[in-house]
Amino acid sequence: MSHKYALDVVLETFDALIITLEEIRGQEGQHDRRAGSDAGGLLNYFSTKRFLLTAFLFKSIFDIIEPTSLILQSPDMDILAAVLLIEKNIQQINKLRSDESFEEFLIETNNFEKSLTNVESFNDDIKRIRKKKKMQGENATDDPITDPLRFFKTATFYTAIDCTVTQLKERFLGNNKSKNDQTMGLLKDISLLSRKRIKEVQNKHTSLPEDAFTVLCDIYKSFVDKDSICKEYIQFCSIIDQLELTNNLPSNLHNQENNNANLIDENTSSESECVESEPEEQYTREPTSPTDSKITKNHASLLPIFKIFCTNGMKPIFPNLYMGFKIALTLPVGSVQTERSFSKLKIIKNRLRSTMANDRLESLMIISCEHDIDVDYDYVINKFKQSSPLLMTSLTL
Repeated sequence: MSHKYALDVVLETFDALIITLEEIRGQEGQHDRRAGSDAGGLLNYFSTKRFLLTAFLFKSIFDIIEPTSLILQSPDMDILAAVLLIEKNIQQINKLRSDESFEEFLIETNNFEKSLTNVESFNDDIKRIRKKKKMQGENATDDPITDPLRFFKTATFYTAIDCTVTQLKERFLGNNKSKNDQTMGLLKDISLLSRKRIKEVQNKHTSLPEDAFTVLCDIYKSFVDKDSICKEYIQFCSIIDQLELTNNLPSNLHNQENNNANLIDENTSSESECVESEPEEQYTREPTSPTDSKITKNHASLLPIFKIFCTNGMKPIFPNLYMGFKIALTLPVGSVQTERSFSKLKIIKNRLRSTMANDRLESLMIISCEHDIDVDYDYVINKFKQSSPLLMTSLTL
């Protein structure tokens, strides 16, 4: 569950949340002092204007970041879409740091406050001015901010926006501008090797950009030549359908008309797929290619294309493109798969399975993390029934 979803649920059910906390404090608080104290503390915090302002501030930030987060967490990440969205998100969050955006933000918060029925008024949290002793020879005066909105604007609103932008730049862009341009440019060049971009160039919806593979060739110029890889890429895009068809025998070996018709249908389905698909929905669409479904399921991943490339022995024909694929698959573009394994571990190894042995834990982790791998069930059953004569008798068909 994302932070945006949790915050949206709190704001949508705010009236019911206040009623629930009041009932817990009034009823259960008489018998359970700790529960009543916790409910009272949450109720007092939710009844402050500071909570509403902070909640809507982070709601504005989450609304901008959430699409990018979904793409980065998807099993089949579109690298080009992710890179462009990250750059766009930094620009959008920077636009929030203005007086006009803060005024719109206050209007939205006030409208939400007026729509509530179970909360009469919110406290402004006006604090007493703390006086500071003036030292000898000190001329400057340190006047504290007494207006709560102005204090929130300087201490929370601008601070949260600045921290978000800083973290995005440090995590994805880096501090060095030249290195940042290299990193983002390299990711954009790698995205051209995905299935979706290959299909776009193949069906001539978009031509190959003039600066394609420029950064990749600048960094790995001893392995890849720019002119050669561009020519090999265009040629590979034109024959990828034929390479996919050769993985399996056709239904009619000598009937060329039926085979050509199947190829035309495949090109048509691939063309419509590239035009209509959204970046967030690519990994959920069903495969339309005649090859194995597990190879062609992901339209933006590099590994299925590289498998087709290697299966048909294209390394001597396209040496520069082969090196481009190897470089792209070697670079650690994302850490989603690794982090997903740790998330699965928390679900599998819980407090009810505290005595689980390592062998069983590893097996369950493999089943959970690698659920997209095809399993030969007949082989598994035959292997399992060989463990005892009783299973051999029971599982023999």
